[in-house]
Amino acid sequence: MLCHNGVIASDVIPRRRDRVRIETRAEIKRLAWTQIAQEGADALSLRAVAREMGMTSSALYRYFESKEQLLDALAVEAFGSLADTLEEVERRAHDDELEAGPRFMAITCAYRQWAVEHPTEYRLMFGVPVADLDDRNEATKAEMYRGVAVLTRCMAVGVAEGSIQPAPLAIAQAERLAGRLQMWSDRDDLHLPAEALAACMFTWTQLHGAISLELFSHLPTPVYPADDLFEYLMGEVLRALGVHPRL
Repeated sequence: MLCHNGVIASDVIPRRRDRVRIETRAEIKRLAWTQIAQEGADALSLRAVAREMGMTSSALYRYFESKEQLLDALAVEAFGSLADTLEEVERRAHDDELEAGPRFMAITCAYRQWAVEHPTEYRLMFGVPVADLDDRNEATKAEMYRGVAVLTRCMAVGVAEGSIQPAPLAIAQAERLAGRLQMWSDRDDLHLPAEALAACMFTWTQLHGAISLELFSHLPTPVYPADDLFEYLMGEVLRALGVHPRL
């Protein structure tokens, strides 16, 4: 069936419907983010979002079947935004041929800056308990691992070029831990020795510890803004890895 100007109606209507659906989903997510910022993720209510949009709850459920599905969509969006930011910094660091220290500082400072600019997203990503990483949906895990992969590659490049030299595992449980880290390396094709993966986890915990203490207002008031403290802490991480920060 043809409509005005000879355009087939069936070719136009789906595109318009798709556009409306995309815009409606975006508005739902925007209002959900606002609600989470004000009341927390646990208090997110699809009914409240629908009411604010002038929709019935049943109409909103055509876009998101449950609160959990909406939270998953928000998590995918947040992890994806962080990953995009880190990959862009990684590309610039590669183009500028940065050494290990400046490259690490550029990536971790970009990580913190993203978190400072997106505190609601950060709280949803890392402040909500998850029983097991494997419980996350595949899209969320893919975006999460994409961001983590930037930090892992930073470590791998430093180890390969000899600028990062992780210390041996000198603890009583070293053999058992090394075996578990090797399983992790084999599963994810990381091609890193156990010592380097242990160093990755050390770096990860220091990075998130510093950011979380800052965002959740657990640092002493006089140290805010915490830029200098964060750079000092990341510099100490580099020194623990045998790298001079060279800021």
